[in-house]
Amino acid sequence: MLLHQQLNPRARFVRAAGLGAVTGVVMWLALFFFDNSYYTEADGSVHGPYQPWQVIAGALIMIAVAVVCGWFLRRDGAFGAAAGAAVGLGAIVFIDFSRDDPTGLYGVGVMMITVGSFVGLALVGLIAAFISGLTRPRK
Repeated sequence: MLLHQQLNPRARFVRAAGLGAVTGVVMWLALFFFDNSYYTEADGSVHGPYQPWQVIAGALIMIAVAVVCGWFLRRDGAFGAAAGAAVGLGAIVFIDFSRDDPTGLYGVGVMMITVGSFVGLALVGLIAAFISGLTRPRK
């Protein structure tokens, strides 16, 4: 019996949401939370506060979670992973951004990350669920 057949839709959603939330928080803490410094290139241009490799690694980690949940837990898992990641990322980003933003505009960044992560990860997870449905044998 496959995993998606063993769990009811609510259980699939909740498990995927938990995985998405925990992964989002741990990923942010590991890659972004402690590195808020800007860096200067050899030509004198200033970039930051995050290095490109940090953003790429974070995106790949979250995409992997959405694909795994969509593939094994179907649509419920895809939406669960996206919702959990949005909540987890939104919470940790709120904590991180609010620590040192005197302008109060961190709320805009938090909303963009929360909504963007939900929409992007839901699409990735749904595509994985669709492809996994095509590859499974029919009864």
